[in-house]
Amino acid sequence: MHLKPGIGKPRPVGKAIVDNLFAPDESGRIPVVGVTGTHGKTAVAKLVAHLIYMSGKRVGLACSDGVHLNRRHVQKTDAATWTGGHRLLLNRGVDAAVIENGARTILGEGLAYDRCQVGIVTNIDIDAENLSRWDVHPSGGEYFTTYRNTYRTQVDVVLKSGYTILNACDPVVADMAELSDGEVILFAADPACPAMAAHLAAGKRGVIVREGRIAITTGTEDAWLLCRLGDVPVIGKQKDPATIANVLAAVAAGWALGVTFDAISTGIKTYGLDLPAPSTLLTQVAKKPRKTASRN
Repeated sequence: MHLKPGIGKPRPVGKAIVDNLFAPDESGRIPVVGVTGTHGKTAVAKLVAHLIYMSGKRVGLACSDGVHLNRRHVQKTDAATWTGGHRLLLNRGVDAAVIENGARTILGEGLAYDRCQVGIVTNIDIDAENLSRWDVHPSGGEYFTTYRNTYRTQVDVVLKSGYTILNACDPVVADMAELSDGEVILFAADPACPAMAAHLAAGKRGVIVREGRIAITTGTEDAWLLCRLGDVPVIGKQKDPATIANVLAAVAAGWALGVTFDAISTGIKTYGLDLPAPSTLLTQVAKKPRKTASRN
């Protein structure tokens, strides 16, 4: 009745409401981070949420561990589902959302969002999960899809203004870089990894380990050294390669979201600890001499 009235001038009420809610340069979206892969996706999602929290934003997390709002664990049942992600996106108190999506969720329910600011693929291990229920097989075929086509869903929904975070040490995952509409950031402990070496040689972004330190790199020259691997509690003295990869993926996501290097460094060094408010903690860290962060 407003757009096509029987009598009188059409009035676009819906447009007027939207224009009143959002400025002309706003899309109405909040930053959404989607995390998928066979291994490590829950750990990466939780660490990314922690980094966002350290930046001062109100963050929501839906993962296999449940639903978290900032540091509150409000649901302890599996929330790495469409329902869990949708519930999070409906929460008006959330400034950013991190949502875990496994292969079974992608195939059986679909993603809870249409597009995301950051999409992460940790790895693909075809021997670790059986997806034959959905006619997903390693070799594909005329009537089947493949594991790659399943996990690429996360890459396909990244916004043109967004970032895709990929594991350079997994050839199938690294090959998804060509599918991304947004910018690609690779992560790998070994900067000599073929995919990472080619990526950095092209002047693109990467997160690597250099001389025992986590390095944020653009091309082969400019790097910011965050901290030593041993300074990250979840890595510890064991220095498990899978755990290191998870931390590098989270660091790449924080970089993509514009989290400051100080906040990223503080976040990975305090993840899992009993912390004060982010603003207080960052102020305390800023007053201390910075011995582990340097610019090359």
